[in-house]
Amino acid sequence: MSPGFPARAWRSASFSTSTEASIRTAFRSPCSNAPSGSTGSTPQLWAKSKAAREAQRAIEEIAGDPDLYTRLEARLDASADGVMRHLHEAFPNIKEIDSRMYTLNAIGLTIPAICMLLKERREVIYNRRLRLRSRIQESDTPHRDQLLKYLR
Repeated sequence: MSPGFPARAWRSASFSTSTEASIRTAFRSPCSNAPSGSTGSTPQLWAKSKAAREAQRAIEEIAGDPDLYTRLEARLDASADGVMRHLHEAFPNIKEIDSRMYTLNAIGLTIPAICMLLKERREVIYNRRLRLRSRIQESDTPHRDQLLKYLR
């Protein structure tokens, strides 16, 4: 978990214990670990075991939840001194994917986990994070240090 986002807030984000365990297990897998010869533009968890397939289904179910990011942003905002409110005030035209990436990064998910949830390649996430960090550093928002703190 990242600074300021307590583990209890993550656990209370309306996920069952078994779903959370499946997610954590799946997130340990690399973002693009497809078997040789496979194709596709979005990263996937290439599951060989039943447990990995179940974890992949849980991730897809969670990623498809329309309220997921709203709930995560609200919890992060409440536990991290309004960081999401400050982000949206400083950058009112921020793209939805950048806001989601920031949220997932701020709650402490790894790049491979963010790749799976956003269905983007690792390079895309790294580039988006780098561009967002540059925008924050160049901004004159009074909350610049706080915003950068959660974008590691």
